[in-house]
Amino acid sequence: MINYQLKKLRIAKNLSQEQLADELNISQSTYSRIENGNQNWAKYLNEICDFFNIEPSILFVKELPLNNSKKIQTNREIDNSKNQIDEKEKIINILEKQVELLEEKIQIHKIHNEN
Repeated sequence: MINYQLKKLRIAKNLSQEQLADELNISQSTYSRIENGNQNWAKYLNEICDFFNIEPSILFVKELPLNNSKKIQTNREIDNSKNQIDEKEKIINILEKQVELLEEKIQIHKIHNEN
């Protein structure tokens, strides 16, 4: 049952096994064995629950609450949006510095042309 829940949670976050394994600091093959029921998951329980922001009991229910899956997907979308905003802000800062440098160059050229 837990293996099935892990797969549903991973898919709800649009993650590959490799991506989730990276987040959990384990190999993809280890995660695959956990998800397929061929590896003990217990020692990874805390990391898994922390990553998905869930209580361990969620993994033991037959069906995941629908709103939880939507919440996971929404959280992932929010994280992606925040990352995009951060990257755009970095680009804006770089462009603002370039504008400042160009304005300084213009001033220098004006001074040289006056002389």
